[in-house]
Amino acid sequence: MLRWLRQIGIHFLVNFTALFAAQKWIAGISFASEDWMPIAIAAVGFGLANTFIRPLLAFFSVPFLVLSLGLFGFVLNAVMLKLTAFLVLDFAIVGFLPALKASLLITFTHLFAGWLLRETLRS
Repeated sequence: MLRWLRQIGIHFLVNFTALFAAQKWIAGISFASEDWMPIAIAAVGFGLANTFIRPLLAFFSVPFLVLSLGLFGFVLNAVMLKLTAFLVLDFAIVGFLPALKASLLITFTHLFAGWLLRETLRS
C-alpha cells in the first residue's frame, strides 16, 4: 500500500513540475493565477485523465500507434492535456501545437524522473 502511494506522489510531483515548466516555457499554456494551486489541480486532473480515459483512447488508436511506431502516443498525451484544460477552469491551452509541445515536455520529464528515481520506484 505504501509503495503505491509513493508512486502516485512521485507521478503527481513530476506532472506538477512538467506543467509548471510548460507554463513558463511554452507560449499558449497558461494558468489563471501565478499561485501553485491551479497547477496542482491540473496535475491531479491530468493524472486522472491518464488513468481512466487514456487507456480507452489508446485501445481505439492501436492502428495509429502501430503505423506511427508509437509516436501517436504524443498526440494522445496532447489530447489528454486539452481535455484537462477543458475540465480544469484555471488551466488554458490555446491551440493544439502548444499541447503537443507540452506533451513532449511531460514525456521527457517523466523519462528523466524515471531514470533519476529508478531505485526508489523499484523498492
